[in-house]
Amino acid sequence: MKAFRFKLERILALRKHREHEWEIKLAEITGKCVKLMREIEERKSKKTGALLNGATGTEAEDYLSVHRYMARLDQEIQVRKIELESCERKRERVQAEYLRYSRERKVLDNLKEKRKAEYLGAQKVEEVKQIDDINTVRAARVLARAADRES
Repeated sequence: MKAFRFKLERILALRKHREHEWEIKLAEITGKCVKLMREIEERKSKKTGALLNGATGTEAEDYLSVHRYMARLDQEIQVRKIELESCERKRERVQAEYLRYSRERKVLDNLKEKRKAEYLGAQKVEEVKQIDDINTVRAARVLARAADRES
């Protein structure tokens, strides 16, 4: 029995490679988004810590420095949020491309599986025909021998 050979295997390999490239890009941009989220949460916790610990003295200068520190953290949080929004939009575009290439690859994968199933079914039918032919020839020989013995 001959092995199954898919004629579009090279195209399928190219589509798998392209899908993998976009998967890597998606992972990369998702990592950037997660990093930005962590940085935002880190600055929020620093702000909470500064608010709780605050100025220990009664000096106005201490309160002013804590206020400035919290204002700077607020500003950093806003900058990170803007970066995160941009990163999320980019991630959505990359994810859409990844899904597109994934669908294209899946179409060929499904076609390959369908053709393989058809091929294996045809091979089984052919094998059954060959076995039937062998059995028919064998039965004919047995009948011929029996006829020779009778004569």
